[in-house]
Amino acid sequence: MQAPTTPATLTLADGKKRVLRFSNAALKKIKAQYHTSVMRDGVQKLLASVDEDQLSELLVLGFDHKQEGGEPGITVEQIDDILDAQNTKDALSQVIEALGNSVVKNVLALVEQAMANAQAAAKKKEAEATTPPPPVPPATPETPITPTTIM
Repeated sequence: MQAPTTPATLTLADGKKRVLRFSNAALKKIKAQYHTSVMRDGVQKLLASVDEDQLSELLVLGFDHKQEGGEPGITVEQIDDILDAQNTKDALSQVIEALGNSVVKNVLALVEQAMANAQAAAKKKEAEATTPPPPVPPATPETPITPTTIM
């Protein structure tokens, strides 16, 4: 898995570029607050329960570092003021990137494989449907024609 502290840059409505970086301390807080381990369970389990409230909280945890682009001490209220509908999708995308998107890529690979399997099954079914049925044996005095001999 990609390192869970991979930095990801995010610009919110105030125009300031910030860097999301989820330290081990942040991962522990996520585990305690959301009852899921990003390293063990992956990003999708965490994001399945995220709504507007939790997104601001996740951004606070990601911005709360002393590295370049961090903003220690930023609050949920401050994030709420600069997070809007226009940048929510980008914020989610960058959270995924910062938390280690290889898990998401693995899920996408599984979906692609499932789609390929479904296409192969559909082609096989189509081929079977176009194959003519076996010929019906001709009727003889010993085998009279009945509905069961035709099938």
